[in-house]
Amino acid sequence: ILNTFAVFGIGYLIRPLGGMVLGSFGDRFGRRRVFLFSLFVISLATLGMALTPTYRQIGIAAPIIFVVLRLCQGLCYGGEQAGSLTYVIEVAPRRAGLACGFIFFLNVAGVVTANILSGIIHAKMAPADVAAYGWRIAFMFGAGAGFLGMLLRRRLDESPEFVEMQNHVLRAPLSELVKNYRPQMVVGTLMVAPLAVFGGLLFAHMPIYLIRSIGVAPSTIPSIIASGSIVIAVGSLFYGWLSDAIGQRILFRIGAICMIVGAWPAYHLLSAKTGDPWTIIVMSGVFTALISGTIGPLIAQLFPTNVRFTGYGFCYNVGNALFQSLSPLTAAYLIQATGALTAPAYVWIVAGIVGLLASLWHRNSSKKSAARS
Repeated sequence: ILNTFAVFGIGYLIRPLGGMVLGSFGDRFGRRRVFLFSLFVISLATLGMALTPTYRQIGIAAPIIFVVLRLCQGLCYGGEQAGSLTYVIEVAPRRAGLACGFIFFLNVAGVVTANILSGIIHAKMAPADVAAYGWRIAFMFGAGAGFLGMLLRRRLDESPEFVEMQNHVLRAPLSELVKNYRPQMVVGTLMVAPLAVFGGLLFAHMPIYLIRSIGVAPSTIPSIIASGSIVIAVGSLFYGWLSDAIGQRILFRIGAICMIVGAWPAYHLLSAKTGDPWTIIVMSGVFTALISGTIGPLIAQLFPTNVRFTGYGFCYNVGNALFQSLSPLTAAYLIQATGALTAPAYVWIVAGIVGLLASLWHRNSSKKSAARS
């Protein structure tokens, strides 16, 4: 199990590098080219994982190939997420909130779809068959969806904003970013904290917490987590649409405040077994969607067109690598150190405070960026 999680985690750790490298290419050669390349490599790597021979067939080469393919996935996904958000913001600047909300809606919808597919495979096949070849079905499905998406993307035109400035592109966007936009990089990375921590605690820590600490039946966990995920997906779309009318900052701050205020009561109700886990997770999803539905345009506003792809790739991926990867471990450590089942609430509270403070710094940082551009 530890080895499996290690291979899974490698894909996350490599994402910041992918975000910076592919982001730099996107700011130099265009969003569309990188957009197509990243999805092609992800799809090809996923297909390769589905077709990788077993350890019995080729020995130690099998896990090595699998890990290399996982690294390729993570490297390109670091640019994929940043590229898709950068592209839709520049194509539809007046509806940036709705466009980014739709991207996050599809991200979460993909997670839900993966869980449904996994459930079907395990329900229809014997455990031995799942271990032998059934797991490959999900990878084949993902690869097929990726290649289909790539064919659809070929019909897209280049971003209008990039077309306007393509004769004045920077030779080294990453160097320019580090040299002149360090405050914006810090603000953008810290704004990712609430969303990243929620993701780490919901998907990694919460299932174990509910089963071992609260005594929730394991069979009910998938439906609880899926319900929270669906609420986040739909909420991201709604709040993204709403933010185009009333502004992203105000909704983001409301979400951060709700996280700060609601974290301890939520864990208190769970630990005292006086609150319904399903209701608490769903309500948490409603508040978190305020952040996921607005964070895209907010990070994009920090950077001008010539370094936007690189800047977004850095902030989003470094933020997730730092906060999402450490939050489950921190929550588990706090429970062990304090003996209090409410201890994970403090991880949420700190993340909410970090995000709120960053959002207060956001206005000045985005103004400076606009003046410099």
